[in-house]
Amino acid sequence: MASRWFALPCISAIWLGAPRLYLGCVAVIFMLLAPRVAQPQSTTSGALSGTVTDSQQRAIPGVRLVATDPETGQQRTATTDASGSFEIPGLSPASYAVEASAANFAAWRADSVEIEVGRITTIFPRLAVAGRQDTVLVRSEVPGLDTTSAAITTNLSNTALENLPSNGRRWSNFALQTEGVTPDQNGYGLLSFRGISVLLNNNTIDGVDNNQAFFSEERGRTRIGYSTTQAAVQEFQVNTSNYAAEYGRAAGGVVNTVTRSGGNQFHGQAFFYDRDNAWGATNPFTTLTQRLADGSYATTPFQPVDWRKQWGAGIGGPVKRDKVFWFFAYDQYKRNFPGVARTADARSGTALKLFNLPSAQQLDVLAARLQTNSAAALADYNTVLAGLDSMLGPVPRTADQYILFPKIDWDLNDRNHLIFQYNHMRWNSPAGVQTQASNNYGIASFGNDFVSEDWGIVRWNYFLTANLLNEARYQLGRDFESEFAQTPTPFEAPFANNVQGFSPQISIASSSYGFTFGKPSFLNRAAYPDELRSQFVDTVSWVHGKHSWKVGYDFSHVIDNTNNLYNGTGSYLYTNVLNFTSDLYAPSHCDAGDAGVGRLPCYEYATQALGPSIFRFTTNDYAAYLQDEWKLFHNLTFSLGLREEYQQLPNPPQALLNPAIPETRVLPQIRRNIAPRVGIAWDVFGHGNTVLRAGYGLYYGRIVNSTAFAALTETGSAASQRNYYFKPVDQGAPPFPHVFTAEPPFSNQPNVVYFDPRTRDPVVQEMELSLGQQLGFRTELTISLLVSLGRKLPNFIDHNIDLSQAQTITYTVDDSTGKGPLKGKTYTTALYTSRINPDYSQLTDIFTETNSRYEAGMVKLTHSLGRAGELHATYTYSQAVDFNQNSTTFADNNDILDPSNFGLEYGISNFDIRQRLTGHAILKTPWRVHGWKGEILNGYSLAPIVELRTGLPYSLRTTGSVPSTKYVDTVDRVETLSGLGASINGSGGDNRIAEIGRNTYRYPSVCNLDVRAAKSFKITERSDLELMGESFNLLNHQNVTSVNTSGYLIDGAVSPASLPRLTYQPGFGTVTNSNSSNLYRERQIQLAVRLTF
Repeated sequence: MASRWFALPCISAIWLGAPRLYLGCVAVIFMLLAPRVAQPQSTTSGALSGTVTDSQQRAIPGVRLVATDPETGQQRTATTDASGSFEIPGLSPASYAVEASAANFAAWRADSVEIEVGRITTIFPRLAVAGRQDTVLVRSEVPGLDTTSAAITTNLSNTALENLPSNGRRWSNFALQTEGVTPDQNGYGLLSFRGISVLLNNNTIDGVDNNQAFFSEERGRTRIGYSTTQAAVQEFQVNTSNYAAEYGRAAGGVVNTVTRSGGNQFHGQAFFYDRDNAWGATNPFTTLTQRLADGSYATTPFQPVDWRKQWGAGIGGPVKRDKVFWFFAYDQYKRNFPGVARTADARSGTALKLFNLPSAQQLDVLAARLQTNSAAALADYNTVLAGLDSMLGPVPRTADQYILFPKIDWDLNDRNHLIFQYNHMRWNSPAGVQTQASNNYGIASFGNDFVSEDWGIVRWNYFLTANLLNEARYQLGRDFESEFAQTPTPFEAPFANNVQGFSPQISIASSSYGFTFGKPSFLNRAAYPDELRSQFVDTVSWVHGKHSWKVGYDFSHVIDNTNNLYNGTGSYLYTNVLNFTSDLYAPSHCDAGDAGVGRLPCYEYATQALGPSIFRFTTNDYAAYLQDEWKLFHNLTFSLGLREEYQQLPNPPQALLNPAIPETRVLPQIRRNIAPRVGIAWDVFGHGNTVLRAGYGLYYGRIVNSTAFAALTETGSAASQRNYYFKPVDQGAPPFPHVFTAEPPFSNQPNVVYFDPRTRDPVVQEMELSLGQQLGFRTELTISLLVSLGRKLPNFIDHNIDLSQAQTITYTVDDSTGKGPLKGKTYTTALYTSRINPDYSQLTDIFTETNSRYEAGMVKLTHSLGRAGELHATYTYSQAVDFNQNSTTFADNNDILDPSNFGLEYGISNFDIRQRLTGHAILKTPWRVHGWKGEILNGYSLAPIVELRTGLPYSLRTTGSVPSTKYVDTVDRVETLSGLGASINGSGGDNRIAEIGRNTYRYPSVCNLDVRAAKSFKITERSDLELMGESFNLLNHQNVTSVNTSGYLIDGAVSPASLPRLTYQPGFGTVTNSNSSNLYRERQIQLAVRLTF
């Protein structure tokens, strides 16, 4: 019977030609014949274990223990062995009643023993001699120190989920309350574990993947409210480091969630949350810019409308008592949150550089370019300023989302348990692609957003014998996302006079003081992606002697349908309004240094893609694992795990193959992802009060599907998506605002993306040493040391740069303030000007040679106040360094500063947060006053969440591109000096300066305090009404979400005799936005009511 259950994985292993998997299957089938078997904790369940002793702490064999779930009436039993030990595995997360009984001893009972997902709750019943008392009654047993696992994990219980303030009710954000976890730079809600990319995590619900493979994020991504309602979540576990072999496809962390179920009693909750920005604070960076009567521009504070209403219910009950239970959750999310289009430097009371009038000298240059007089040129310039101003201001934006979640639990008999569940979500948000309070996009460039989520799970738990359990899970799901451009504004309409009917993306000093308008280069996305996933997971577990074995198999099949041509309408980048005005009224009248008059376009560079938009491809992920928890002694557990993973990527279809670039013919097929894991957990004194843990393991991530998509679709063949880059001096460089409909003329060549032949999946070595100590009855202190070594992390480099032809270029450093980091009068660096293969532009090699290192010391303190609540705090001191670890989806053209010196990439990691203190508390009135006084004095609670941390790092950047020195006449144009791309050395790579280093600056520190205050009223014996008030960022601290990283502007050099300039930008390092992300906002107030029954 058991071997039949494991036949499918074995057949798949043979078909894949994976002998190790096949031999593992044979071994598993043999071991399934073992007579004694049981199931420990898993991704969907927990377990109960412990040792029973008498009053003299002597072990008692033969004690019968019964664990009863009061909600469903389900019971599980166990009997202690000769050492007094027992284990009750496979328990669904809940609060259990546990009884222990033995001949000649009084019965022992605990009314409330908490079982958590993925953990073993350890208890130590002490039986009294019969006759002295009938029953030893223990009110509750909360999970204490984990004495059996070396993993660094944290469980967020249902109590925490229901009582802590939740900014937006996106429950997965609570993972930030755990150690070793940090947010992404943008504050969108993505998580970094141990300094590893936010794209290398795994998110599961009820034992199956809850990810979108294309972008490698949680389903629905971060723009939506949430993909699963909090009303359907029972609890979740955050696996930070050294987790068991059952968890995989993650080089970062794993968030493991279980959903609620029905029970024998009709129960549930209904809720309504109301938030209105009118009750909160004003963000000083959310501003309006208006033109005054005298022609000047003024910036004033602005508090846009922002209200959010969320309501719904989660209800469950019996269909047939003790047999069939139902649960249903409904969640509605409506929000009216107009965005604000602003310049990058907009702040109340400050003058905006974008609207500065030109100097007399600049006006003369403009007049010469337009072939008119200064007065007419000034009028044209003011017309442009008015047009730019018309694209700033409020942006109507709304969001409407609903979720339906039905679930059925069916106990067919003592051996079979079936679960059926389905999640249905719809999200509709006009102008909702950009979710920040304010953004450096024009009012018609936010983008309309639509998401549809549908997924269902079937689970079958089958007890072959009383102790042998097979868990089978199947998932079928669809994640369909689309985004579309808005209607162009009147100012943009003339630029949209092309076959697509949209303006190109136009950026004017957007990284320093300007903004971007037109159709964003990433739109339209009719399907991006339309992703289908089918997944089968099967797990078998057993205990034999001192060994607890678990073996499993996981197969996930993903189909990605896409309909998008990135940059299909092109993009133009300008460094100032003067050059944009020149190209608008008289295209192509600039010189090579873009400061004088000539015959070249005035933009810094232009880009555009051509080719098909519709593609379809599939990926398969296979995994098999074996885990042994070996209890050498009653207080010493040795963990051994082995996991093998294989990600099967597609190869390009025949039409996309490029014979000229052999690397485009295949995508990597990496079969040797073998991940051993080992750990020990030593209960030092054998009473669960002091636990020493140590662990080591290998953890593999996966190649993001969008990166595979880039290699599939950008092969440089005629049928592929072809991306072109234009410098003003290039023959065939388009005049603004031209959009190509066919191949560009002359020498412009497309880019190509391919995987390096030595590509490997990302892998991380994780090491941990921790000591847990119980301090008194209700306090636990854990001190941990973590080391994480990332290897084979992805990055992108242009391999079509001829290093042998490198020259040098010298810049004049112009710094009137004396505050810039470059103190010399000149700066010299390499200059790359030649291609190895002139038939192509960038040949982007996706290579996996980037390393990282993370070291951390962590302290975690928890304290139970009994009925009065609980306290939790974590402190982390860490350092993360790497060789510019990449967290980009798809593929950048080139992310390396200098292609001849990869060592320049070494520096502080983008995810380095040196110190981080987080904590939360749930405080309740412990007294129970009766009568009318109780209505006044009972039922109060207070729940704060606090975060204090150092800011994330950032690098000084350059803007502009290497100026092309050229002699221009009416007959011919002869290039004398030109870089290959827009970076200081012309390589088109990272726009940093080597001598300044990477990530040498930091954002200001973050301080965030969220608080919930509540009063509960007893309506009936089984129902309560709770009134809540919540404040997010109660102190209204300005948590910086954006700074000006533009340190130097590259320009100048109109002849071979003159030097280009590096002009220091005094605005470098200034704060350009704060509290404008999904995680951080200005102080917000929310009121709520919740009925529980």
